Amino acid sequence: MKDRKYVFIVIFFIIGVLLILIISSAFSVFSNIKDSSLTQVIINDNIIYVEIPKTPAERLKGLGERDFLAENQGMLFVFEQKQKPGFVMRKMKFPLDFIWINDNQIVEITSNAPIPDSDHELQVYYPQSEVNYVLEVNAGYSDQHNIKIGDKVDIFTDFN
Repeated sequence: MKDRKYVFIVIFFIIGVLLILIISSAFSVFSNIKDSSLTQVIINDNIIYVEIPKTPAERLKGLGERDFLAENQGMLFVFEQKQKPGFVMRKMKFPLDFIWINDNQIVEITSNAPIPDSDHELQVYYPQSEVNYVLEVNAGYSDQHNIKIGDKVDIFTDFN
């Protein structure tokens, strides 16, 4: 009887540990987004959970110094006035796609911006026309999800 009780306790413990691992991995999708209020960007039925940098320091840092970006995550830069903003890959550890958006429509895509060799001579990426949003996602995301110039972009800031 003691052996049976011991086996039951061990099995119960293993099941508990597995449940904890499964639940924690489910929440890890959002672990790289530091802002508690998520924003959704939807392009062609692809839902991308984005962080919007709010302060000048957050905008300057962007995704720099992060180790990774989950598959359906990104960073959305919002500009009150339409402009041709310059972006660099400062302190980046992984390549990016820049999706340039004007009035909720993609006007340009810069694919596979590489990791820089150093932070001393950074290439500056500009759109060819003025935009009011720039979406940064993992390199190759645009191609993998058939995102192209002219696609409509929906931005939802309050979807909970």
